[in-house]
Amino acid sequence: MRTLICIPTLSRADLLVKNFADFAPSLEEGDHFFILDNGNQNLPWENTSKYSCATPPFNLGVSRSWNVFLKMAFEKENFDACIILQDDIVWTTHHVNQAKNLLRDEKHQKVDLFLAHHQFSIQVHRASNIHTIGYYDETFSPAWCEDDDYALTMITKNRIYKRFHELNPADGSMTEGTTKPNAWQENHAKLKAKWGHQFKFLDSCFGVNFQDRHYYESNEHILFANDHLFIKPRG
Repeated sequence: MRTLICIPTLSRADLLVKNFADFAPSLEEGDHFFILDNGNQNLPWENTSKYSCATPPFNLGVSRSWNVFLKMAFEKENFDACIILQDDIVWTTHHVNQAKNLLRDEKHQKVDLFLAHHQFSIQVHRASNIHTIGYYDETFSPAWCEDDDYALTMITKNRIYKRFHELNPADGSMTEGTTKPNAWQENHAKLKAKWGHQFKFLDSCFGVNFQDRHYYESNEHILFANDHLFIKPRG
């Protein structure tokens, strides 16, 4: 299985350098590790057949960076899967190997997108999903709600995404403290405008305690519970 393993980095080169040093020796034949350095952090590696790094002239933001990876994996190249990690989570060889094991497992062959239990901190895409769903909506910029939008698109097209505890990294967010003021509020309003005719937005997860979140996530009338919001179909 040829896998493209990707990270968009903005401000946490310190964690990224350590993670990659531990991980690099375990890269399998046919794998490639690709970093998009949105923060121009002068990462200390030369491009090789196993590793490459690109530095855009400005911060592409989350959705656009993810699309760069997916297009590289499934349009420019012919990888079997694309694993996207965040730059400020503590991921290891274990997480990448677990992702590959899930992809190979016959009982998960109908899963189109594999996520960490903390949602999009680790995401694993099959080529078939991209060919059906397409790419992330880059109007959600620079960050927030692009993952909610993508999950809703999958739901409406009857594609399957699933969270797996095996992929759980340490908590973290590459966007906290680095996005423009009010980015969450602006993109949340954009999400509601885009999907409000199909879904009723019930609540935001921010500030919701654990017991309430457990109720939302276990209630059969709640179709979708991402990190940011709870929704259900209209009607």
